[in-house]
Amino acid sequence: NQTLMLSLDGDIDLTVGSTGSRMGNTTPVSNSTGSTVDIVAAQLVFTSQPSTPVSNDQNMGPVSLEARDDFENKDTDFTETVTLTDENESAETDGPGNLSTTSNGGSLSAAAASGEVTWANLTYDAAAVINLQATTGSLSVESSAVTVQSVPAVTTKSVTSVKENSASCGGNVTSSGEDTVTGSGICWSTSPGPTINDRAAAGGTGTGSFTCSLTGLLSGTTYYVRAYATNGLGTAYGDQKVFTTDEFPWILFIPAMVRGKTQ
Repeated sequence: NQTLMLSLDGDIDLTVGSTGSRMGNTTPVSNSTGSTVDIVAAQLVFTSQPSTPVSNDQNMGPVSLEARDDFENKDTDFTETVTLTDENESAETDGPGNLSTTSNGGSLSAAAASGEVTWANLTYDAAAVINLQATTGSLSVESSAVTVQSVPAVTTKSVTSVKENSASCGGNVTSSGEDTVTGSGICWSTSPGPTINDRAAAGGTGTGSFTCSLTGLLSGTTYYVRAYATNGLGTAYGDQKVFTTDEFPWILFIPAMVRGKTQ
């Protein structure tokens, strides 16, 4: 048997004894300036992807990716544009719904910065099992399967019977989604985009039309209203309506004049 010993700095002070062989003290190698290794992206990797299941039209973000080489090192010089698309799981066809975002200027294509790209907000508007496909000019990666479940579908009717401190509004639950509708109604606020966390009036359960009374309103005030419907998967909202309550009427009192005196 032969034992081979390698010395990086050329030292050959090898000691052989009863306990074995060992190399003596060596001097570290240095080229004064060190070496630079250029990392070149060979793959896209999802560092954050949707938890499943999610509800349609509800945020499934954040979704993040990194550009890495074959040894999982991030390419910090990578600035290519990454595009997200949706496809049916295990199929190379478009999914049945629409993928959309309010991040990155509302675009599903975004340039990476320092080898990273993120969409904080991402929604899908149909019930399906999909994959998110991320691509650049030469790289591509597919996410794990994402199950998108359906919340109810609801529309908002016109506001009627507007008075100084009350009004009437209704809605129509046209689909229960993938679970029973446990509650529906109207919500309103003095700010756009009211939710059930603002003022709300219950309209019923299940599908179909309903009407609610909006009370406790302020006179001469603009309100925003939306119908809502809730099932076990989440709450959906109808389109927004806007109205302004009536002003309380002014009564002008003119004192009567009798024989030159005010009565």
